[in-house]
Amino acid sequence: MQSKFLKSIVASLAIALSSFANAGLITTIDFENGSLDPIFNYSGNVSALNGATYFYDKSGYRTMADGTIGVYGMVSYEYYYPGKTIELAITSGLFDLNSFKIAGSWGSQTVTVQGINGGGVSYETTVDIDNTQIDVLDLGWINLTSFKIIHGNNFVADLSVNANCGGCGHFVIDDIVIGQGFDHTSVPEPSTLAIFALGMIGLASRRFKKQS
Repeated sequence: MQSKFLKSIVASLAIALSSFANAGLITTIDFENGSLDPIFNYSGNVSALNGATYFYDKSGYRTMADGTIGVYGMVSYEYYYPGKTIELAITSGLFDLNSFKIAGSWGSQTVTVQGINGGGVSYETTVDIDNTQIDVLDLGWINLTSFKIIHGNNFVADLSVNANCGGCGHFVIDDIVIGQGFDHTSVPEPSTLAIFALGMIGLASRRFKKQS
């Protein structure tokens, strides 16, 4: 009898936990096929680029290629136009922007990153980038239709890398990690799960005491 009751408790917990499950898909977009991933629509002058073809040791292309798996990345070719924006919009539904990597192509600047939902700005942050290091933006932004990267107004070229690119303020991004299919409205707080589990344990305890 006790065994049957324990089985029913376990089954109830399994059903409850399955209802709490928040199934979704995590995808890393790394452009390794040499083209822009069709999961997004792209606005602005962008392309997928093989960073290994750039022999400049300190360019952002080589920095990104050396610091990631593979050699491709997505490059913004907007040169140096303060306030110029590129946008990546999901082709269907909503997505979560978990993280991505970014480096300046030929120098340093402060860029603004915005998470967009239906045309409105839901999230915003700024990051200082340059051509000598990769910045990893761990964002955790949810329920987006697109995200934007806006060129800063403080670009400084690293002329020791490329003396002919004083106005080349573009940048390269890679390893965009997104989530799709997550229902953020139904995720219970840990306290909810704890209360439920304690309640089931309490019921089991009372049942055993009565039988003993």
